[in-house]
Amino acid sequence: MLNHLKVSTKLVGVIGVVAVTATLAVGWFVIRSAEQALRGQIVARLEAERDSRARLVSAYFERIHKHALVSAKLLVTQIALRDMPAALPTRQATNGDYARLYALFDPIARGWTEENGYRSVSLIGADGTVLYNSLNNTDVATNVTVNPRGGLSVAFTRAIAAPGDTAHFVDFAQSPSKTGEPAAFLSTPVLDVGSKARLGVLAYEVSPGEIDAIMTDRTGFGDAGQTFLIGPDFMTRSYSRGAPAMQRAVETDSARRGLSGGESGTVEQADAVGVRVLSSFAPINVAEARWLLLAEANLEAALAPVRQFESRLALMIVIVGLTSAVVLWMAMRHIVLLPVAELAAGARRVAASDYQHPVALDKKDELGLLGESFNRMMASVGAQVDELKRAQESVRESEERLAAAASGANLGLWDVAPDDGRTLTNPIFESQLGYPPGGLRESDDKWATLRGGLAGWVELLHPDDRAQVAQKIQQYLAGALDVYKAEHRVRANDGSYKWILSVGSSITRDEDGRPLRVNGVHIDIDEMKGLQLDLQLRYEELQRLQGLRDGLVHMIVHDLRSPLTSVMGFIELLRTDTTATEDERMHFIDVAYMAATQMVEMISSLLDINRLEAGEMPVDRQTVDLCEIASEAVRALSGLAIGRSLTQAAPQGPVMSNCDAALIRRVVSNLLGNALKFTPSSGRITLTVARADGRPSVEVSDTGPGIPPDFIGRVFDKFSQAGEGRAKKRYSTGLGLAFCKLAVEAHGGAIGVTSEVGVGSRFSFQLPE
Repeated sequence: MLNHLKVSTKLVGVIGVVAVTATLAVGWFVIRSAEQALRGQIVARLEAERDSRARLVSAYFERIHKHALVSAKLLVTQIALRDMPAALPTRQATNGDYARLYALFDPIARGWTEENGYRSVSLIGADGTVLYNSLNNTDVATNVTVNPRGGLSVAFTRAIAAPGDTAHFVDFAQSPSKTGEPAAFLSTPVLDVGSKARLGVLAYEVSPGEIDAIMTDRTGFGDAGQTFLIGPDFMTRSYSRGAPAMQRAVETDSARRGLSGGESGTVEQADAVGVRVLSSFAPINVAEARWLLLAEANLEAALAPVRQFESRLALMIVIVGLTSAVVLWMAMRHIVLLPVAELAAGARRVAASDYQHPVALDKKDELGLLGESFNRMMASVGAQVDELKRAQESVRESEERLAAAASGANLGLWDVAPDDGRTLTNPIFESQLGYPPGGLRESDDKWATLRGGLAGWVELLHPDDRAQVAQKIQQYLAGALDVYKAEHRVRANDGSYKWILSVGSSITRDEDGRPLRVNGVHIDIDEMKGLQLDLQLRYEELQRLQGLRDGLVHMIVHDLRSPLTSVMGFIELLRTDTTATEDERMHFIDVAYMAATQMVEMISSLLDINRLEAGEMPVDRQTVDLCEIASEAVRALSGLAIGRSLTQAAPQGPVMSNCDAALIRRVVSNLLGNALKFTPSSGRITLTVARADGRPSVEVSDTGPGIPPDFIGRVFDKFSQAGEGRAKKRYSTGLGLAFCKLAVEAHGGAIGVTSEVGVGSRFSFQLPE
């Protein structure tokens, strides 16, 4: 009868067991909720008691603060401070006028101590002398500044230096009293009501008694609660369980957060002795001190009722759980486990490639139907295995054809798993780079794992290509590219780098478009890259020549246009301005002539430079004395050296050279003219002719502004001008120095320059003998 029931019917009993278990789980949840609610009540009570005591402590200090300010203004206080110093012959309160003043002030001071809980009241003169002390007359006539670290001394020092109507608090931690008990001081300056002169200081020794009365009230806490009033040194100022002030350190996490971080809140933590507590903390400002009020409750004691119920519930859950497990095991064994064991035996037969022995299940429920389906599946799998064997043979033949094609085309094949970077490659992958079999791969099989996987392959890339390739790999694996394609250099076995084109794609991707497996090829493009590089160099050379052509066109259009415009303008003035005087007309002619001369000079220089560059400039070599050529150039340009010193260094004798005198004279004149353009008034230009390293040498030095370092490498280029580093004193085409370089090199010589900005420049050239 039971065999004919459906599995869903059989599971009804199981669901009943689960329902019982769920009920217990709900009960467990209720207990946890009750615990959280009780914890919330404890926190609320702690925070309420914390805030209440904080207000009471703050109110106490606010009251004595106001009292101190009012007491300092009383006439009796001012009279006592004004007259007591003169009436203080000894330390006895019974002598002369001092006794009268003592009798006047002492009842008032004692009333203050009773009213506000002070331990003592002191009057201190402006020089630090104690004039009155309500507790200890032996201190009278002593000076508090003798012990500058004492609490009373600190209170006096702060008050006497402060402006009027201020009160200063010295914390307990700084001033233990003579009685051995912690003490604090509150002090305020006393000013004369008429002259506002400082008469002295009124100081109160504050006892912890008033604070203790607030803190030791256990109302609202019970046995599990306690409160602490903590100073910035983490020592207690007061403690609800009666420990003396300054006798206990409380350096817990909540104390540090409240005192150092200025935070407020409630946390669960271990207290100063390691007990788990709920700690509610809040900083309070007490005069000039920053204290912390801490309210704590012992968690174990506070949550004891819940813990007791939890123990009983846990025992109940264990008993019910064991009973349910036994019942469920017996039911599941008969209903499910035995049929499943038969199915498992059938699965093992299938795993052993035995498809001829079906499973035997005589049940009519879902498990019986599953057995019938399993038998049909077994028959289908047998047929599919035969088909798979045929497919594997076809794949083997395809792989052989692929390997033959890859070998003929020298293609390196690769297969990458993006999840772990595992990379399979064919033998050509490593032979392309000159590696022996097994040099890069873990074996010499048709497909073998690449050592280091994808990361190991990236290490083979040229350092300049790694970032770009890594970016493309990341983009492709993220689904941003349809096809992976990258050209890069890969380190060969001999240490050189070969250019490889890597192309790959993925047949399958996940729902986000990311590839699940990537297959591709490596193509050797090293020879093609060499041809490409040669074409690139040729293209760059063509671009450079086009740039030179553009520079020449720019010079002709711009630099020739400026003087030509000047010539045409002044000729137009000669034609049309009939009112011009004879002197003005001569000026027009001179300016036009100078502009035309500049054009002729620039065209001549350009033609000469082009002839020198083409090797068409005739060089008429003769043996000449460079000293004479230099002297002629100095004489010719001396008229332009207005306000500047143009000198030729005295030669040691003739310096002979086999050169074209006219060309070298122009080189020297260009260098001197260039120095005159850029050397300011009162500057110096020196021309030196000598022999350097056995060769004739000419040097022109100046004290001009110098040449910027970023321009000095281009100073001999055509049309180059350092517009920022050297002030353009005169019109310049940027051809003079280019001519100098070509003319010197046409003789087989060399020219160079050294310069320092703000100091000057030195141009020099050497010629052959």
